[in-house]
Amino acid sequence: MAVNSLKPREELEPKSRLYKKYDTLEKLCRDLQGRPLPAETEAGINQALSALNVLPTSDPSFPRRVGATLRRIFRMLEKDLGWVPRNYYRGQWMALGMAAFGVPIGTALGAITGNMGLLGIGIPVGMTLGMAIGANLDKKAEREGRQLACDSR
Repeated sequence: MAVNSLKPREELEPKSRLYKKYDTLEKLCRDLQGRPLPAETEAGINQALSALNVLPTSDPSFPRRVGATLRRIFRMLEKDLGWVPRNYYRGQWMALGMAAFGVPIGTALGAITGNMGLLGIGIPVGMTLGMAIGANLDKKAEREGRQLACDSR
C-alpha cells in the first residue's frame, strides 16, 4: 500500500496562504510516497488525506481542515518515526532560546547594571542561541535521513 495523493484543486488562488499550505501538503505526500512507512502510520495518513479529498474547496471549513491535516500528519510522523520537516528544530529552539536563555540573560544584565530596561537585550541573544542549537539539530536530522522534503509552515 502507498500514501494516497491529494485531489488536484485548480480553483485555489495561487500565492494565497491556502494555496501554499495545500502545496506543502502535496509535497509531503510526494515525499512520503518514496519512503517506507509502517502500515499503521500509512493507514493514519491515508485516512486523513481521504477525509480532505472528499471535502469541497467551497466548504467554509476547508482552509482550517488543510492546516489541521498537515499538522496531524507532521505530528504522526514525528511521534512514530522521528521524521521532522525542514527547519523544525530551528523554530522550536528559537522560542525556547528566547524563554530559557534570553529572559535570564536580560534579567541578569539588568540587575548587574541596575537598569531593568536592558531586559529586552537578552531576548535576541537567547533567540540567536536557540536558532543556532536548532539549526545544528536540523543538520543532524538531515544527516540521519529523518528530515522531510518540505517546510512545516
